Amino acid sequence: MLSFDKKDSFVFFTYFASFAVIVPLSGLYLNNSGFDTKQIGIILGIATLTRVLGPYIFLFLAKIRKDLIGVGTIQCILLLVATILGGLFNNNVIAILALCLTNILWVSILPNLETVSLSYLKGDINRYSTIRMWGSIGFIFVSLWASYVIINFGSKFFWYILIVLSVLQIVSVSSLKNFGPFPVKENQRKIFRLERGLLGYYLVFFLFEMSHAPYNNFFSISLVEHGYSGLYVGSLIAFSVVCEIVTFAKGSVLLKYFDVNRILIFCAITAAIRWLLLEYYISNLFLLTFSQLLHSFTFALYHICAMHVLSRNATQDVLGLRQTTYTVFTMGIAAAIGSYLSGILWHNVLLNVSSFITVGVFSAIISLLLVIFIMISERKHKNTLNYYKIN
Repeated sequence: MLSFDKKDSFVFFTYFASFAVIVPLSGLYLNNSGFDTKQIGIILGIATLTRVLGPYIFLFLAKIRKDLIGVGTIQCILLLVATILGGLFNNNVIAILALCLTNILWVSILPNLETVSLSYLKGDINRYSTIRMWGSIGFIFVSLWASYVIINFGSKFFWYILIVLSVLQIVSVSSLKNFGPFPVKENQRKIFRLERGLLGYYLVFFLFEMSHAPYNNFFSISLVEHGYSGLYVGSLIAFSVVCEIVTFAKGSVLLKYFDVNRILIFCAITAAIRWLLLEYYISNLFLLTFSQLLHSFTFALYHICAMHVLSRNATQDVLGLRQTTYTVFTMGIAAAIGSYLSGILWHNVLLNVSSFITVGVFSAIISLLLVIFIMISERKHKNTLNYYKIN
């Protein structure tokens, strides 16, 4: 029988292969379907906001069934139904509905996957990083050719690709059932309770995700507008994830030598630089490629830090709540607001800049200031661990 690490790696591989289609290519799919940038921003904002619904609903279901793997398999089956709905009907209203359902179900899977992984690994960030690295490999595997297929063969392939990936997710998630049901206890924390000591970090994570919204939604569209081919689009996205893989493989080592807040400050500064490069040098292939290299810091290293913070002093039940809240704040609310603002401010006449600046850079700067504030606040506590202690 394959080990947990290998099967869990396949789970992350299939999940983030879907990520490679849903996040960077939804805007391209809508653009090829005839929507303008403002409409795309509104549609993606609504579709992304619906992500808030899924995680808490399925966390509640997991508490009732006491089986994270069983609930995860149900989520994957429902995701397959949503993607089939989008692929079957040639109607914009149904396509938008299917996109909303896909976002609800797809995002709600992630907290369960993270909780199962970190619980089984007992918070071992080194093993987690190696497993999570396979998610990045799955992202590369799809992003190399998905954008090319959608651009050259039609927007319907957006759904056809997702249908295949949804089937693979069902297979991969259900394969973990032999390692236990991973029960969720009923008698611990309330589902919607927030921990005071983590509120500042949740806001930082919120701003980081908002900072990425213009990139996630309009990067591929911007490349096409500047004359890059579908192959270039896929290759540049894939290159960013290659850098991400290296960071996931080795990045956790930095936590042994640097305080997590200092790393987050570095990530925020790097993010601001990255969006500035995309704003002013997107036609320069060298600087454009360099900006993709920075993905290893603006996403991968940041994510390692986030998982490190959330796994501190956490039982499985508490970890499940934290992961759900993290997903709702970042991939739900922050991504929705960022998507909406990105569409509205994509070609901002008043400031003469795109949303790479108005949303991306500004969010990164605010997150930088907030991390500095958290770092100063923590220094006032004699024992930093008490700051995270669950009361």
